[in-house]
Amino acid sequence: MAVITSEVYKEKIYTSDATQILEIIADGGEINGKYIRELKLKDYLFDGTTFYLGATSSCTIDLSIDSSILEEIPKLVEINYKLLVDEDNGTYESFSIGIFDVIDYDNSSSQYIKLTLSDFMNRFDNEYDPSSIMPCTRKALLENICMTFNVELGTETFINQDVLVGNYDSTYTAKKYLAFIAERAAGYAKIGRDGKLYINSYTDVDTIELPAKYAGEFKEGSKFTITKVIYENGVQRFAFGDDTGYTLRLSQDNLFSCTEAEVQNIYNSIKNLSFQSLELKIWGDPSVDTGDFIKFQNVISFCQKEWTYNLGFTGKYKTNIEKIESNSSMSKKTMERNIKNIHSSIDEINGTLEINATQISENSGKINNLIIDVNAFKNIFQITGGNNLIKNSAFLFTDELWEFIENGNLFAHTNLGSGYGRFYCFV
Repeated sequence: MAVITSEVYKEKIYTSDATQILEIIADGGEINGKYIRELKLKDYLFDGTTFYLGATSSCTIDLSIDSSILEEIPKLVEINYKLLVDEDNGTYESFSIGIFDVIDYDNSSSQYIKLTLSDFMNRFDNEYDPSSIMPCTRKALLENICMTFNVELGTETFINQDVLVGNYDSTYTAKKYLAFIAERAAGYAKIGRDGKLYINSYTDVDTIELPAKYAGEFKEGSKFTITKVIYENGVQRFAFGDDTGYTLRLSQDNLFSCTEAEVQNIYNSIKNLSFQSLELKIWGDPSVDTGDFIKFQNVISFCQKEWTYNLGFTGKYKTNIEKIESNSSMSKKTMERNIKNIHSSIDEINGTLEINATQISENSGKINNLIIDVNAFKNIFQITGGNNLIKNSAFLFTDELWEFIENGNLFAHTNLGSGYGRFYCFV
């Protein structure tokens, strides 16, 4: 959500002679602006050219400061912004840019130190094990994530927050869980200027109109309007909307189970959402938040920015959307323990249905995998750990039907109605 500013601010922010000041507070101590060598800010909502639900982007800053002013590397940096709006009375309009962790530094130069800053989203880049609180609602899961990683939750309510969560995987990062939650909340996760975590839907954000008279070069792209939302896996398919515009498919990689009601809630939130690609050169207005809509002439796009500060922010608003897809990127790390997941998928081209159930704890594990070939009636059971009950299953209890071959593979032959079936059991 953009900072509310005065009309005087809105005029002065785009003038070349505006008096703008940055306040840098490092571990509680203020650094005079004259010691700032360079500040580069990068804040993107999407990590490529695809629109998707569930973005979890960070705002990062490269900050170079005279080495003479820093006695030691700070851990926390707060940046505030001030714009002179009344020269006669010396009145400034001010607000926070944000609060940042120092995640890296370079002090190889004898003249300056370069600090790499990130908002608190970086704290969620660690593995997270929610098994101790399962099952729970998505809101309770989000609260536990924030408590675990020392980030205050700023959002009070969000779409589908009361749906129960039962699946978990401790090899995922906390940020991946934020992506799961944000996708099903029809929005994105973002750290606010106050350092709190927010789950924003696209009905919550502001639309900021940029003045054409101050703009420089600009380039616009194709227009996208979302008119349909689909969730489907091997056993479910929920669809709402029509084909007059673009279709958004929800991710099958999301650990959370899905209901028809929550898909409808997502559709109701983003139906007829329209946006275009836009690249625009204009003085940067730090009151506008990444994720807000910016309107330039008849073009509406997402605010994404990569700016440099030099007595004011300069750079471009740049959003290049080429396609609409689900967010299916996975961020597994080392294999540890505590996994419970049921996943299904369908291959319509080859006519196969796969259902996978996984449960791993500290001392034991079991992975069940079923692949059904609807063309050849071919069924494959793969079991690792746990108890093998396949041989005692219906139709498969007769020893004469079982055949051992090399590599410990066990085959069973039986008549499945109108077709001939072969079951593979790897033991």
